[in-house]
Amino acid sequence: MNTQRALSYEELFGRRGSSYDRAMLAFPEARAQEFAQVIVPAGLKAGMVVA
Repeated sequence: MNTQRALSYEELFGRRGSSYDRAMLAFPEARAQEFAQVIVPAGLKAGMVVA
């Protein structure tokens, strides 16, 4: 049985944020591809607002 509690966003970011940032600096095109996976299928256009 797993008795560990789930990490909060702040805790998770604190543990993983710096490694993610280093990876994005080393492979900047990966960030563009990551965001495109969401933006392109959504059909967002210039000037649209997402709330």
